[in-house]
Amino acid sequence: MGRKKPSSESTPENTPKTTKEWIQVIVALIAAIATIAAALIAIIPVLMGDPPATLTTPTVSIPSTSTQAQNTLTGKMPPTNSDQFSVTQFYKPTQHMGDRGDINISGVGNSNNPILFTYSAYGNGPHEWDYKYVNKEINPNPARFAGIMFIDSAGPGGTDPNNGFDLSAYKTIKWEARSIQDSVDVKFVIGGVTWVWDEQTKERVSAPYPDSIKSSILMCEPTLTEEWQSFEYDISGFTPDMLQHVVGVFGWTIDWGDNNIISITNPDASIVPENPRNLIIEIRNIYYDKAAIANSARKNCGS
Repeated sequence: MGRKKPSSESTPENTPKTTKEWIQVIVALIAAIATIAAALIAIIPVLMGDPPATLTTPTVSIPSTSTQAQNTLTGKMPPTNSDQFSVTQFYKPTQHMGDRGDINISGVGNSNNPILFTYSAYGNGPHEWDYKYVNKEINPNPARFAGIMFIDSAGPGGTDPNNGFDLSAYKTIKWEARSIQDSVDVKFVIGGVTWVWDEQTKERVSAPYPDSIKSSILMCEPTLTEEWQSFEYDISGFTPDMLQHVVGVFGWTIDWGDNNIISITNPDASIVPENPRNLIIEIRNIYYDKAAIANSARKNCGS
C-alpha cells in the first residue's frame, strides 16, 4: 500500500493565529513585563540601601473601615479642663518602629524620672518598616533606624476603637530632651498611625481607627547634647479635624545615617553596621498646651 499524501487541510498546530489571538498574546506579554517591573521597583531601594523616610506601625491582621468612616472619627475628650494635657499620663511609648530589637525603655517621663531610651544600633530584629516584606517574603535586612510612638492602646495603634483623643483645643506641643554621653541627631514626630501590616496577605492595609493627622516632623533634626533642651512646636495652624482623633501623639526616630553609622553589605548580602554604638536620649515633660506660641509661625523643616 502506498504512503498517503499529507492532507492539505490545516491542523490546530499549524493554523495561523488570527489578529485577535496575536493581540491577546501581546497583552499577556505586556502584563508579564509590568509585573516584573513592579517587583524590581519594590526591591531596588532595599538593594541600594536606602531606608524609608516614612514611619511604620506594628503588625496586625484586621479588616479596614471605609474611608468615610475613618474621616468622621472623633477621639475621647481630655478628662480635664486644664490648659495642659500631659502626654505621659494618657499615652505610653509602646509602639516600636524600625529595628525593634535594638530599643530599650525605662522611666516614666516627669521631671524627677525622665524616660530613658537606649537605641543600640546593631540592626537587631524584629524589623518594622516599609520594606518588612519584599515580594511577600520577610526581608531579613535591618531598617537602619529605630523609633518610638506614644499611643494610648495596648495593641497596635489604630486598631482599637477606643484609642485616640480629641486634642483640637490645643495650640502647642512642649517637651524637654537631652542625650546621654554622645550627642544624638533625632527627629521628633507626631501622627501617621494610619496603616498596619496584614500578616496573611503581607500587604499594608488601612487601620480601622487611624490617626486624624498625617505623619509630621516637629522640627528639623535637632542635635541633642547632655544639656537639657526645651522644645515647643506650634500646632495652631492645624485645622480642628486634623487633631480630632490623635493616635500617635508624640514620638521620635533616630537614623544610622544621621548619626554617622555606616552600613556595609556582607558577601551573603546581609547588611550590618560597620561602627555600631549606643544612642541614648532622655525625654520629659511632654505636654499639649492651649496657649499658642507668642509671635511665632509654625516651625516646619526648611522654614
